[in-house]
Amino acid sequence: MNDEKPLVLSIDDDPAIGRVVQLKLQLSGFRVERAMTADEAMENIQMLRPDVIITDVRMPGMSGIEFCRACEQFRDEWEFIIIVLTSQLNEADQAYVESDPRRRFVQKPFSPRKLVEVVKECREQLALQPA
Repeated sequence: MNDEKPLVLSIDDDPAIGRVVQLKLQLSGFRVERAMTADEAMENIQMLRPDVIITDVRMPGMSGIEFCRACEQFRDEWEFIIIVLTSQLNEADQAYVESDPRRRFVQKPFSPRKLVEVVKECREQLALQPA
């Protein structure tokens, strides 16, 4: 980790939610890049190399869970945390998210303050991992 502000990639097809997440995290000292779809995020993820990824589950095209699975291919390149932000998660998907400490689940509706706390916890978790 360097001294640069941590980068969060936020993926949500609801522009209002995306904007709330972006503003709250920027006010808390994070850089934020946004994507409206998981497909759009996949196009840029290797270039961006985010520290934390926040994704909705229900989106057009690739779902947030499919996106999480696709991101696993990058684990050898850099460490990141994925936060799944959704109101609906079936048992199998919740079990998948919770099966790895590098993935987190935050229930919608969410408190922007709580989301910032979770992102900060994730950053601390990354900082504690051996290089």
